[in-house]
Amino acid sequence: MVTRYSEEQRHYHNLGHIAASLTELDRCGVQDFTIEGAIWFHDVIYDPHRSDNEDASVAWFRENTDAWLDPVLAAEVTALIEATDFRRPRTEDSASALMVDIDLAILATPEEAYDAYCAAIRREYAHVPDEAFRSGRAKVMAGFLAKRIYRTEYFADREEAARRNIQSELDELGASA
Repeated sequence: MVTRYSEEQRHYHNLGHIAASLTELDRCGVQDFTIEGAIWFHDVIYDPHRSDNEDASVAWFRENTDAWLDPVLAAEVTALIEATDFRRPRTEDSASALMVDIDLAILATPEEAYDAYCAAIRREYAHVPDEAFRSGRAKVMAGFLAKRIYRTEYFADREEAARRNIQSELDELGASA
């Protein structure tokens, strides 16, 4: 798995993201091995050229754990990985909400960290022409602003910081929300 997270196309979706996510889970004081497992596997497949990374990560997870992992636990981890696919409707269960909040924690970081995140995402999508990237990224980020970003008590106090960062990014992209 370390090899997967160390692939050359990964500038943000790498072991640093996994470590930061595990740190966020620890900060919440929640000991949930299902969420921890989902954190480890949710981006195990990440290729900016494809649109089915979460599905591919689920398939990789299942292929590598079905022989020994309890089927109920595997289904729970699968659901949490799928919850990080922002093309799907949000699920309302607390574990999925926390998983997504952890995955989006980067959005509320201080300006310097947020800018580094944005630069890393751009490097991951270096194959996309500038105008297409700006348009696509603006659409994704405006989608976050269209609803509440964080849904758990652990992240509620970060909502405004995330909104400021996203709006600043949209301004940089030449878009508005």
